[in-house]
Amino acid sequence: MLKVVHLQSVLPSYGNAPYRLHEAMLKHGMVSSILAFNTPRAQTKNLYSFTGLKKLLKIKLYGILQKYIASQKKYNTYLFSYPFIIGNNVSKHPMIVNADIIYLHWINGGFLSLKNIRQILDLGKPVVFFMHDMWTITGGCHHSFDCEGYKSTCEFCPLYKKGEKHTYASKEFKEKQALFVEFNNVYFVAPSKWLEKCAKQSALLINKPIFHIPNIIDEQIFKPFNKKIAKQILNINPDATTVTFGCVAGTGNSFKGWNYLEKAFNKIYLENKELNIEILIFGSEYDQTTVNSIPYPIRFFGKLNDDISMAVLDNATDLYVAPSLAENFSLTVLENIMCGTPVVAFNNGGTIDIVEHKINGYLAEYKSSDDLAAGIVFCLENELPIPAPEHFYVKKSIQKHLDFIKSIS
Repeated sequence: MLKVVHLQSVLPSYGNAPYRLHEAMLKHGMVSSILAFNTPRAQTKNLYSFTGLKKLLKIKLYGILQKYIASQKKYNTYLFSYPFIIGNNVSKHPMIVNADIIYLHWINGGFLSLKNIRQILDLGKPVVFFMHDMWTITGGCHHSFDCEGYKSTCEFCPLYKKGEKHTYASKEFKEKQALFVEFNNVYFVAPSKWLEKCAKQSALLINKPIFHIPNIIDEQIFKPFNKKIAKQILNINPDATTVTFGCVAGTGNSFKGWNYLEKAFNKIYLENKELNIEILIFGSEYDQTTVNSIPYPIRFFGKLNDDISMAVLDNATDLYVAPSLAENFSLTVLENIMCGTPVVAFNNGGTIDIVEHKINGYLAEYKSSDDLAAGIVFCLENELPIPAPEHFYVKKSIQKHLDFIKSIS
């Protein structure tokens, strides 16, 4: 039986797509392991994490390098990774040596450099980039937003000085291009149709095989149950209308669109006084500035550390709002829909693969607080059908991986 190894920089305790894929593969009889750079999870025979002072030193040095690179940019809010110099040669690690197929997930943060990826490709084994954002197909940015430089050369990157042709972005683009052109054992998987389309437009992946396979979410965990009971479990007023927002980095993370949602809540309060709304925020701790910014009461749940807790919150939610400005494939959006909770989101990115307008939620005009408010009111005042998203069920997604692996082996 073919052995699959997943490489991932960090494995948080919740919300990690690579770990969910690994678990699903194991449950469906596949031989799967994870090699992680940093993880709080207990190590088992199927999960190995680097330890020791050398790892901590590399994380520190990588952070210093990234801070320097960020200082050269005009905009530090854009996530940009430059995987040069610092990394780990894992090509001789027993898990890699014994692997038949290698999946690369998020490998930045000091885990792998482009040189290290070349060392893996030199083994001649199929190597799969499972793209969780746009980094693989750009000169370094994880989301390009309205920039289309990745379709050509990433020269004159808008993150750097105007008119400057040779930047970190153009250099990284050329390094990736040389890497991808040289090897024929490299494959690319996009979890959303949107990212698949972007990948096919990238000058980095010309004539490269690109596949579409959604992320894994277990429908046996994320499924509907009585909302009043879920609210009681979390000590929420069963009669309150709950609207949930999630953001690991807090409401100050501009990517998650809180500024637009804040304006939408204030508009709703002025025009729809009859709505008894309570806001639930997970992923960040109590923040007084956020509390003062809207007229509705807010409950902060902090970081949720397991799928069960998340599923309870999803079921205690009457409406989930995800006004992200850049999203590849939102796990939380699909989790809520699997729990029978409608979702309001901007009409952009991979979210449009999941949210069907006025069927299981509302797709608002991009960056429009007014339409976001209209979508919230629409979903709260109308009982949507929310059909079960069976095309995202684990069995179908795993079968796609099996078919994909068979096609490249």
